[in-house]
Amino acid sequence: MFKIKILEKETVPFVCEIMCEPNNVSALHTNTISLEEWKNIFERAEYDTDEENYIVYQNDTPCCWLKINGLQNKYTAWISMLVVSERFKHQGVGKFAVEFAIEYLAKRGYQHINLQTTADNLSAIRLYEKSGFRLIENKEDKLTFRITLNNLTFTNITKENICNYKKLRKIYAKYKIKSLRNQGEMPGNKKMFYVLFDSIISNSSRSNSDYFIVMESAKELIGFASISTSSTDVIDIPYSYGIVKDFYISPKHRRKGYGRILNNYIENIFKDNETNTVLLSPDPVSGIDFWKAMGYCDTGIHQGWGRHLVYIKHLTKCEYSIEIDNAISALVTSIDLIGINPYNKPQIKEVYGVWKEYCKEINQKPHIKDIKNMAWNSRKSRNVSFQSLYYKGKIIGFKYNADDEINYVSPEYRK
Repeated sequence: MFKIKILEKETVPFVCEIMCEPNNVSALHTNTISLEEWKNIFERAEYDTDEENYIVYQNDTPCCWLKINGLQNKYTAWISMLVVSERFKHQGVGKFAVEFAIEYLAKRGYQHINLQTTADNLSAIRLYEKSGFRLIENKEDKLTFRITLNNLTFTNITKENICNYKKLRKIYAKYKIKSLRNQGEMPGNKKMFYVLFDSIISNSSRSNSDYFIVMESAKELIGFASISTSSTDVIDIPYSYGIVKDFYISPKHRRKGYGRILNNYIENIFKDNETNTVLLSPDPVSGIDFWKAMGYCDTGIHQGWGRHLVYIKHLTKCEYSIEIDNAISALVTSIDLIGINPYNKPQIKEVYGVWKEYCKEINQKPHIKDIKNMAWNSRKSRNVSFQSLYYKGKIIGFKYNADDEINYVSPEYRK
């Protein structure tokens, strides 16, 4: 029945109209202003990152103006204006707008929403109380209401408090094993990841840049994230950046906005540490689509391979943002040499297709066990390497460094 859109220039006359309606002027205790003044107000608001304006429509007819601000605050946002056209009052428009604001701000990670109204605006007070808002301040006939969102807690796990999270190590190991299997890897046993988890917690305990954040609700684990606010581990560029190492939301809590909430929380950590740029490699659990929705963009690095893609987000523009982008662009190539993993069945199968071409040229009978043996030799010996040559995500050759070195590229790509 209702839909909501960002306020556009074409709807400014509607705002002017409803703000001139006698009942709204009386309820809001405001003075009427001209259309030209409203146009100037919203023109300035376009550049205000602390504020967003929305119009609610019934079918295609505008019927309500909603203004949200305080968006630069880490924890508390405000509904600073909610005005319904006289023709559409008592039809659920205000309730729809408030519910939209609550859901939208909850997904963005805010813990509270505040609003103010006057003591004589009884219809507004009833609406806010029915929507879950509670009075927190009554000062000079100005009533301040608040609703608490999510009831979430965030904890940085260290060696000092890890005893309160005994099950976390098992959850982390299960998450890592699933991630690696989805990437075609054959991970080790859980004990290997227990050791890795303990190492991560030790690092976060003694480091000023490493964090392992757990998000809970009433002591129920919702998710966790492992981050570093200063690193050069993902790619080699002469600039420090932040990285998201691990990011997990429990299966029962996915697709409910918790991923966005956790991401907003860790982004605030990055900002507090003056980390302007963050890099990550989307894992199969959180997925590429999620990180795109969070504002991350593909750098193009590893596109030749198609795995462990590197994504980037500038949280704030700084003097080095362009230099970082230029340094990353210089690393982008459509060709990659990647080590062949004996556990990665799709990779082994694709390399075998090229191996058959090679064997045909040297009049040798191909066997897939040859590929597997070469991959295992590479895994076991530091003196042996077996790599596949990727071009735009397709294997077109391979390189085997051992006693008998082999370098081969499919005929159609030799030019």
